[in-house]
Amino acid sequence: EGSVLVSGLAIRHYSPSIAQNYGVYVHSPTRNVKFLNCDVASSSGSGIGVEGGNVTVLSCTIHDCKNHGVLYVGSDSTGRVKRCVIENCKLNGLFLRDGASPTLSDNLLKGNGQYGAALIDCRGVLLDDNEVVRNGKGAVSGECDEAGE
Repeated sequence: EGSVLVSGLAIRHYSPSIAQNYGVYVHSPTRNVKFLNCDVASSSGSGIGVEGGNVTVLSCTIHDCKNHGVLYVGSDSTGRVKRCVIENCKLNGLFLRDGASPTLSDNLLKGNGQYGAALIDCRGVLLDDNEVVRNGKGAVSGECDEAGE
């Protein structure tokens, strides 16, 4: 159906909602979505939540989120997170679960309250070129299965 490019936005989010409390929410299984050079913070939830679609987060800063920095959930959630800084989020910097399969490369994950990356029942790839430092509970929790396993 085509692609969507979101470039250069500063997004500051607060919502009293509990469900899908994301600064940016993506559920677009039929299109490619790219965030480029964006700055995202959520004082009430997670920065970017992907619940379906091929979503690229490139050269963005995601910070000071009450929950997770970037969250990919579900087997329809693919794409990549590359050259991003994800810092000072209360929970995890990156959180992949329930079959999500993005590639995570060349990111700085620092100062998050739990893990730099939490990987639960996912198919994504966390490459060795990520720098993961000074997160509250450690660098990485869990691991993703290889595609097809």
